[in-house]
Amino acid sequence: SNVANRFDMYEMFSGATAFNQDLSCWPVATITFAPDGFGDTAGSWSSPRPTWGTFGCWLHRYEMAYRTSANLTPTQVSAGGAPATTRSYAVPTLLPGESAVFTVTATFLRPTGTDQVAVLQAWTDSPSTPIAGLLPGGRTTPEPPVVPAATAMVPAGVAGNPTCNTDADPDGQATTYESRRPDVTEDSCDQVPALLTHLPDQITTGSVSGRVWLDTSGDGVANENPVTGLGGATVQLLRAGTVYGDVTTGPDGAYALTAVPAQDGYTLQFAVNGLDTGTDTAYAFTQTGPDSTVDPATGATSAFTIPAGGTARQDAGVVTYGPALTTALTNPDGEATSTRITAPDKAPTPVPLTITVTNTGNEP
Repeated sequence: SNVANRFDMYEMFSGATAFNQDLSCWPVATITFAPDGFGDTAGSWSSPRPTWGTFGCWLHRYEMAYRTSANLTPTQVSAGGAPATTRSYAVPTLLPGESAVFTVTATFLRPTGTDQVAVLQAWTDSPSTPIAGLLPGGRTTPEPPVVPAATAMVPAGVAGNPTCNTDADPDGQATTYESRRPDVTEDSCDQVPALLTHLPDQITTGSVSGRVWLDTSGDGVANENPVTGLGGATVQLLRAGTVYGDVTTGPDGAYALTAVPAQDGYTLQFAVNGLDTGTDTAYAFTQTGPDSTVDPATGATSAFTIPAGGTARQDAGVVTYGPALTTALTNPDGEATSTRITAPDKAPTPVPLTITVTNTGNEP
């Protein structure tokens, strides 16, 4: 028999003259001494009686059953959604002083933008300890919790719910309900918060950078020492005919376009025609190579991608164009050496010398 919740057995078997049962297993931890008239007139009772103030043999039986029980599953689950999902579990019979521990795993999607709070509320209800007897206003279930802001979250609990007080309330969880038993503190509800930290802000922009440099070897490899950058070149970023930005290279030839939407299909259009203003030198793009991604015929790069949070690299090698004259004076033998002149009888002697002027540049 389940008498664990009985607090009084006064004259329970009074007058039961034919009663003779073994009651040694009765859990009577709440009754520390034999009640008056419990079985004084049961003259035929010779079997063992309860051991007052003990759990009898129920504790052993209960522990064995509980330890070997399977994982608990909800007996009922609500439809869920906003504002909450409710799951009901069957609690085993608890002897005085015993506890049943449930581990419930809740899965949440992390919010975006700002931190948020989820509130977990748990309450118990049973025929012998109905929660309705503890709630104000005739309620049969606690009021749903008010979800606090992340900045106002208190780990001890969510305060301010008159139907579910917590450690965060001014008086804590210790509440005596006169309507049931003034000598026992009951608290059939608790609610605690869980902080959901937001996902890192999604990066949706990137950048492209590089330099315009002088390729003296004309092979598209920046192996000069040192590499000379060219300032004043213009760089324009395009995608599907739309200009996303333009910039002029600095004195060291470097450029950068930042905060550009991260996507593919970009091209860069380089222009170096402004570099030869006021000079006799012209510039053109070198052949495509490891350090020059520009088509020498068009000055444009192939399509590339600007990664989110990253930087695309695009460089342009440049060669110089212009005339370059070299003058050479040679003797009759075609040698650039001194010529010895002899004049017999002091007669005039013609001496043939050759002057050669060569344009070693790459423009007329």
